[in-house]
Amino acid sequence: MERFQAAGKDRSLGNNKPCRATACRRPAGGPNLSPARAQFQASLHAVTLSGMAHQQRLRIGRASLPGQAYHVISATQARRPMFAVPEVARVVIRVMRDMHDGGWLHSHAWVLMPDHLHWLFTLGVRANLSGTVNRFKSASAHAVRGLDPRTSPVWQAGFFDQGVRQEEELRGIARYIVANPLRAGLCERVGDYPWWDVEWL
Repeated sequence: MERFQAAGKDRSLGNNKPCRATACRRPAGGPNLSPARAQFQASLHAVTLSGMAHQQRLRIGRASLPGQAYHVISATQARRPMFAVPEVARVVIRVMRDMHDGGWLHSHAWVLMPDHLHWLFTLGVRANLSGTVNRFKSASAHAVRGLDPRTSPVWQAGFFDQGVRQEEELRGIARYIVANPLRAGLCERVGDYPWWDVEWL
């Protein structure tokens, strides 16, 4: 199966459009959310990305099961919009593809926002969840510093994770993930944003 690829475009390299940090108004209204979906979104917003290091300390005993799907969120150090630079976004996405191809995880959906990553994947057997995420963060930070050795720490310490147990919930979270650029006002259509992928196209 071809992964990290959209029709006619290699999404590992994006669509060559610059990431817009200026406001592109999101459409009025939005999809109707089920109570479960609304509750999940509320839970995500309740844990602010700036507090993820503290969240990590609270979750030292987090469950980690091979074959379990997780929605992982990780932010850049000091929430710097590093991934608004296409070259930086591309090297991070290449590491994500390597993690998928190397059997560390099976990627279902992701979006790389200017200052954080949402990634929905099923954990492989090579390492536990923390080990897998830390390997990705270390490898991607190394790749980013390959572009500019002066780059300070890329990722904020810690990460947020949400276990996903049902196929229906998996697809709902994937839709939530890829719509993040719309909610942030970075584009008017999901297809206009360069840095995302979803398994169910």
